[in-house]
Amino acid sequence: MNRDELRQRITGSLANALIGDAMGSATESLTPEKILQHFGGKVTRFYPPPEAAFARGRKAGQLTDDTTQMLNMLEAIIEDGGALKVETVAKWLLKWAEDEVLFQQLAGPSTRRAIQRLKDGVSPYETGKPPFPMDMGASNGAAMKVAPAGLAHPGDLEAAVRDAATMCMPTHNTDLAFAGAGAVAASVAAALTPKADVLSVADAALFGAKKAYEIARTESVVTRSPSMVERIKLAVTIAAGGDDFDETCTRLGDVIGCGLPIIEAVPAAIGIFVAARGDANLSVTGAVNLGGDADTVAAIAGAISGAYSGIEGVDRQLVANLLEVNAINLDSLAERILNLPTVHLAI
Repeated sequence: MNRDELRQRITGSLANALIGDAMGSATESLTPEKILQHFGGKVTRFYPPPEAAFARGRKAGQLTDDTTQMLNMLEAIIEDGGALKVETVAKWLLKWAEDEVLFQQLAGPSTRRAIQRLKDGVSPYETGKPPFPMDMGASNGAAMKVAPAGLAHPGDLEAAVRDAATMCMPTHNTDLAFAGAGAVAASVAAALTPKADVLSVADAALFGAKKAYEIARTESVVTRSPSMVERIKLAVTIAAGGDDFDETCTRLGDVIGCGLPIIEAVPAAIGIFVAARGDANLSVTGAVNLGGDADTVAAIAGAISGAYSGIEGVDRQLVANLLEVNAINLDSLAERILNLPTVHLAI
């Protein structure tokens, strides 16, 4: 793979993840029926979140906690030259929390608790552990921010999973969280490669979840929870067997779910990617119009499908609108990733 092609894929992943987050913030917590009613049809562009939404007060196209944390994780991995350390993750999480609106209004329950403990001086190896046995650290905050672990290791699934686990530790230090994050990071790493196809990316998700469970056995809290591996298999089976995209997305929402739990959000995002046959724009709008935790599911599906399609497969007008609202330089971010010593073109 030449440098320009990899740059296109990295930029596509970043752009589409950001688009999914910003677009999904308007439909988060709504049902598909309420989305059609409120917006007069399917959502395919940016809207300001309604008053009842978590992201109320944000502008149309403005990012939420999902991808602002993702961008901070990108800074962490760049600072460490691709060899990510838990302490650097904690540092950049605290930097993210300096934005009072993002932290106070949008931070999820596990992230909020963990960051407060970091502020209190607790070790980042301890802050993400559940406070009591039945709290499984099961929210999807572990998965929404880990795309940079894949972007920094194109084609190197094991390294991507290793960094995803490191990103999880300060906030979501459980095996289930590791598995969901590992699935996302490995999917992104696989999608960046020139020989990738939709099913090989789905296979990478399964590998990532399995590998993350292995890491968690010695480094994290093992919980009694549903299997991320089996749930991803079920989502891919539903998605691969569906002929009608909208009907398949509805079935994914009904069977897998698309809410706050990571055991729903990650398999749903991977299933939507497969149902869309890798199409970047369909992957995002499919997740957005399912409702539930739409910004998170759409950000994950967007990161994977954007890496697979490249920036040429992402809606140009949405990219332009996004960059105007958020003042982000995607080309600069992609170049900094390409300059990491972990990024190899011979993949």
